[in-house]
Amino acid sequence: MATSRPFAYNTGLTINGTEQIGDLAIGTPTSGFTLNPRFWNGPDEDLGYVIAHPTPSGNQPNPLSIPAYVGFWRSTALTDGSFINLAEYVSVYNGTPQTFTGGTQAKTWLNSNGYWTSYGEGGGVTTGDYELLAQYSPAGDDGSITFPNHNATPGTWSLNPNLVGQAGYAIYINGDDLLGNSQTSVLDNLLGRSGTLTLTQGVNSVVYSFTSTAFGFGGGYTNQYWWDNQFNGSPLGTITVLTPSSGDFNDTDPITITVS
Repeated sequence: MATSRPFAYNTGLTINGTEQIGDLAIGTPTSGFTLNPRFWNGPDEDLGYVIAHPTPSGNQPNPLSIPAYVGFWRSTALTDGSFINLAEYVSVYNGTPQTFTGGTQAKTWLNSNGYWTSYGEGGGVTTGDYELLAQYSPAGDDGSITFPNHNATPGTWSLNPNLVGQAGYAIYINGDDLLGNSQTSVLDNLLGRSGTLTLTQGVNSVVYSFTSTAFGFGGGYTNQYWWDNQFNGSPLGTITVLTPSSGDFNDTDPITITVS
């Protein structure tokens, strides 16, 4: 299912239900779409990070061949490197070339210069509560998440979400939350598509980018979603940390899972 949102070139007051960045209105107005200013649907954000820009001349090419004041770029993948490359291209287009050391720095520069980007945006669908188990095991219990560490002998577990995706550091997620409610409508979005996965525990969170070949389901693990390059052959580089957590998670406080 494609993820996109509407945009308008707006030099007036903020439109109800929208976010205003520079001369761009982003989001769905509470009063419905308007013709003045005209809203245009943006590109599919599941295929790459989108950067929207105003075109004050109104000569942005469009299928209707009418004046259009909003245009878009999209990165080639949902990765930090791809987004940073695009943001640096935009800075050259803007006439003020930049070199960015991270995605957050690039996003800050884009926003301050009147560009909107889907990088780091919220949204997506969120589960009920989960808990992280301090166990070297799959996530066999309702509401469980595990970070097996295969690098130790014997194997052990990790509480550090920033290690997931590195060789030997796996993640398993049960399909049901702590109340036993199925979360497959959320977690099925991990399968066969690219996107972002966010784990949130209190004020601490981690955001991963994943590709269409990252996650598996089942395969001998009942009702479980997993990335495990050692025991299940998950390809390295298919899940990467976009926004690291500020520290280890604990095995006490609840965790919610958001897939975008």
